[in-house]
Amino acid sequence: MKDATLCLLVKDSPGDQMILLGKKKRGFGLGKYVGMGGKIEAGETLEGATVREIKEEINVLVKEEHLIYAAHLLFVFPFKPSWDHDVHVYLTKHWQGDPQESDEILPVWYPLDDLPYASMWDDARYWLPHILAGDVIEAHFTFQSNNQIVAEARIDKISNY
Repeated sequence: MKDATLCLLVKDSPGDQMILLGKKKRGFGLGKYVGMGGKIEAGETLEGATVREIKEEINVLVKEEHLIYAAHLLFVFPFKPSWDHDVHVYLTKHWQGDPQESDEILPVWYPLDDLPYASMWDDARYWLPHILAGDVIEAHFTFQSNNQIVAEARIDKISNY
């Protein structure tokens, strides 16, 4: 199982509630809209890995103290175990710089009430509304044999952030 982080940049001012997603241009999740994040390198904290990945993927600076812990997600792919992931999800409402395209991610802002779920991993429709509503969750997803559609989902609310 691969350990990873994910972070969603959120604009939360009245009349301007948006979330930044990135269209994957290569690698795992190619063509899907995802949050920023990735693997945790040796010796890194979860927060340190999150900050590094955001900088690498969209050239934005986020400080660790501005990360809001939102979820612990387990993704199990019984028909492709090399895809299994243990992911820690953060939100942030504070950053420096404007998101820029990289060789891995094309950043795109979406209104919170009009997210492209059909172009995201299938699990996002289950957990993303919870964290956008202020819930801190733990969730477990098992995928069907096509490795695209969720076969089983369990979500437990832990608290609010």
